[in-house]
Amino acid sequence: MRMRLNPPMKLLVVLATAGVLTLAESPASISGTVTGPHGTPVSGAPVQAKNAKTAATFRAIASTKGDYTLTGVPAGTYEISVFMPGYAFNPFVKPDVPVNPGQKLVFDIHLEDGNLS
Repeated sequence: MRMRLNPPMKLLVVLATAGVLTLAESPASISGTVTGPHGTPVSGAPVQAKNAKTAATFRAIASTKGDYTLTGVPAGTYEISVFMPGYAFNPFVKPDVPVNPGQKLVFDIHLEDGNLS
């Protein structure tokens, strides 16, 4: 036996389904370029984004051109950091970076001169 829905009921089912689908957030991405004091790319820089609420961490290594991409990042507030012990750069830490659902955030990182460790 098939159930038949009248037009108002069909509309209600469609609207309810649409509401459920919008609740599912699409992941975001964070990408950019890591550069040093003179604007040159920093190859091999370890970039990290840590969710301030859940502590979920996403990591990438900058390419030879200094480019990096973090994918599958859920919406939230993140701390983005680069630590390169033994190199002549100060650590980079930027807290409170908002990431929205489905966003393709471009976040370039500029490392400053520091002391050799």
